[in-house]
Amino acid sequence: MDRKQANVYLATILTTIADMGQEGAVSGHLYAGLMGRMNLDEYNMLIGLCKGGSLLTESSHVLKLTDKGREMVKRIQETLKAG
Repeated sequence: MDRKQANVYLATILTTIADMGQEGAVSGHLYAGLMGRMNLDEYNMLIGLCKGGSLLTESSHVLKLTDKGREMVKRIQETLKAG
């Protein structure tokens, strides 16, 4: 996975979790949707980056956006609309 692909997958992960609302997304379900595109190690690395960057929290395998993560999703959506 190169940097460009990683950025696309990070944006996909964050926007998908945002679409799930306040309940967040079950990590295993999210991975199941992406496993044709990446392996588990890559997925865990991307989730780790998001958690390390304070974009996501995880509790009982449920991923939720932080305030910083919601801000990032807004920027992603603005970029997509402008593009």
